[in-house]
Amino acid sequence: MAENKPPLAVDRCFDFLGTEIASGDDVWDGILNNEPAGTCTETFQIYATSRIVSGGPLKGGIFKCQLQPVGKAIAKGVYGSWEPDKDQKARLKEIFSTGVCDYSLPDAGRPAN
Repeated sequence: MAENKPPLAVDRCFDFLGTEIASGDDVWDGILNNEPAGTCTETFQIYATSRIVSGGPLKGGIFKCQLQPVGKAIAKGVYGSWEPDKDQKARLKEIFSTGVCDYSLPDAGRPAN
């Protein structure tokens, strides 16, 4: 299969005119690995999503997360520097009465191999 791979089928990024900025195995380093940021990673910032802000991984491979109480998530610093006041905590507990995702625990819904 590798011999049939088209030469242009490599990781790369482009500017707004469609001109290639960089290509190669390491251009997106720093996003999904612990390597120094590659050229494309440095050029294009990754913005947070609600899942990332709540402690989830960039990769979306969680089928079903295990839950933790809202208070525990706040105490662990899952929401970063935001410290909800008493009313906000009560509202969060109302909305997420069964808990919020604890991404530090293994996937609870991944099918067995």
